[in-house]
Amino acid sequence: MPRGLKESDLAKNLIKEKDDYFQLVSRPFTVQRFEIIGFFSWKFLKSKVFVMPLASGSDGCWLEKKVVLDSYRQQGLAMLQPGVWSKQKKHYLLTSKRLATVSKQASLCRHNRQSLSLFFEKWQTTLDDFSYYFIAPFWVEDFLFPKLQKLIKNEKEIEIISSPNRVFFYQRFQKELLAMGKKVKYPYLINKYASLTEYSLKEKLLDKIEIKRRQQEIIEQSLAGNIIQAEKKARENKKLFAALHRRLPAETALLADIVHEYVSIRTERIEFYQQALVRVRYFYKLLAKLIARVHPGFSYLDAVSLTSSELRFFLAGNNDLPFAEIKKRSQRQFALLYEQGREKSVFIYEPHNLQKLSQAFLTASRPADGLIRGIIVSKGRARGRVRIIYRPDQFKNFKKGEILVSNYTSPAFMPIIKQSAAIITDEGGVTSHAAIVSRELGVPCVTGAKIATKVLRDGDLVEVDADRGVIKIIGKK
Repeated sequence: MPRGLKESDLAKNLIKEKDDYFQLVSRPFTVQRFEIIGFFSWKFLKSKVFVMPLASGSDGCWLEKKVVLDSYRQQGLAMLQPGVWSKQKKHYLLTSKRLATVSKQASLCRHNRQSLSLFFEKWQTTLDDFSYYFIAPFWVEDFLFPKLQKLIKNEKEIEIISSPNRVFFYQRFQKELLAMGKKVKYPYLINKYASLTEYSLKEKLLDKIEIKRRQQEIIEQSLAGNIIQAEKKARENKKLFAALHRRLPAETALLADIVHEYVSIRTERIEFYQQALVRVRYFYKLLAKLIARVHPGFSYLDAVSLTSSELRFFLAGNNDLPFAEIKKRSQRQFALLYEQGREKSVFIYEPHNLQKLSQAFLTASRPADGLIRGIIVSKGRARGRVRIIYRPDQFKNFKKGEILVSNYTSPAFMPIIKQSAAIITDEGGVTSHAAIVSRELGVPCVTGAKIATKVLRDGDLVEVDADRGVIKIIGKK
């Protein structure tokens, strides 16, 4: 914390500036994952980052509005410079492969500080290089896609550009599971697809119970057809885009190629990262055991709650860590402000300050005209009761014909997406997961609604007009 600045003063300053921020994402995080956001937001966007655990079980991440919008424009324009996009595609492939290669080296770590330090520095450098692809989809969607829409008015052509050309990791799992029928090879699937449930180093990895649950969902929700067709659709999308790309003028073709590739990169980059994290867990397990020698009771969750500077401090031979603060972080009792990437990170722990910050950043007022607005991604209209879903363990609460409302969707949401009358998400745009699957299934969908999960409540009656991108509240529960 800056010298002389109390937690209460910092909280006051943040509350005063809250209207200068917007919520970028809401996800399950650990401090180690927060640090990636802190790094790339400063390096690429020059924005402060404020992060805070939410009651939903996810964690909110806020960036500075004006700074970010200016940066999106600058980064987007840079991608359009001659030769930049072709270099970036090569860089993406190289860094993805390096992420996999380095993460596998975690298994070679020895139970001593020198070995762990050598691996961590290599891992951190690789992750920093790959981190560009965590943020790039946002300026592609928010800056480059609108430019493309001005050049292409044909909705069918936009749909081709906005459809993925790859078979994703989760789809390969579904296909293998489906092909096994009643003779499921659990050890094989668990070993190959452990990362499907990974996100922030702390989730329970894929196991027999989860595989059985997913197999039951495939049967109950009649997903077999979609699973079987996934590879065929990806091939068709690739051919359709290639044919369209050849017909487009040079400027439009470049924009279309960037947007089209990032439709797939947006999902693929997270899958690469998840696979790497599963391997890197071994490093954090060894680290936790090593620290437990000098501080009994230090856990794996405490280890992933260390900042990078604290981690380096310990591996350099020092034992004096702020253990009480680290424990609060592992128990999600903190807020955090990054002012210059990882160089200046400031924690807030006092409960009354956290409560004030939560009220200030999470309280949203109902729009004056009663309408919630978002981005049109899959047209259609629907009326129904709201069901807010954040995590797979809440799927059992969802009833067929309800309006699915979430901060975002992922492949895990497929069973309830198919049952939804319509989908509303706070985050995302035309290349998000919700957009892609809703178009595929013909479900009305509005993304980027920003305040939907804050304004709406379970049981509210709403009318979704995805032709105009608006949601009208008919009746509050």
